[in-house]
Amino acid sequence: EFGATTKQTTLTSMVDRAAEHRIGWQYWAYCGCEDPTTTGPGSTQALVFDPSKAPRGANVDWAKMRALVIPHPLAVSGTPVSYGFDRSTRVFRAVWSTARAAGKGRFAAGSHTRIAVPRFVYRDGYVVRATGGRVVSQSGARTLVVAQERGAQRVRVVARPR
Repeated sequence: EFGATTKQTTLTSMVDRAAEHRIGWQYWAYCGCEDPTTTGPGSTQALVFDPSKAPRGANVDWAKMRALVIPHPLAVSGTPVSYGFDRSTRVFRAVWSTARAAGKGRFAAGSHTRIAVPRFVYRDGYVVRATGGRVVSQSGARTLVVAQERGAQRVRVVARPR
């Protein structure tokens, strides 16, 4: 969990380091909401300034959104090896082994891995290249689904802007 800052470099660093080490994270907080545990103005940590209004336009801290919203695995049928997002090119790469944890065999052919591909990042869509798996989600889906191919030891996915 992290947040309570307007420094975009701090936020991008936290998100990118979490991806590098393949761990999840939680941003604090959606809104200031007069939280009694907060020091300083709630708007410092807020993604949305007024939760009673729609999260659009001036009601959103868009710099924070650019730092926080990136493609990432949601569920992996195997053991993640690496994943990351290049912010300058908007290219996402992921690699996973089809092995189960603790050497308990492999995930079966056809097992699905789900990857978030936010519209915020890929406004005009994205193209995907997969090796060791095939894309089974619809073109442009916000959740990219990759099914493992028979005999695959590793699956590699690259998503880039259309």
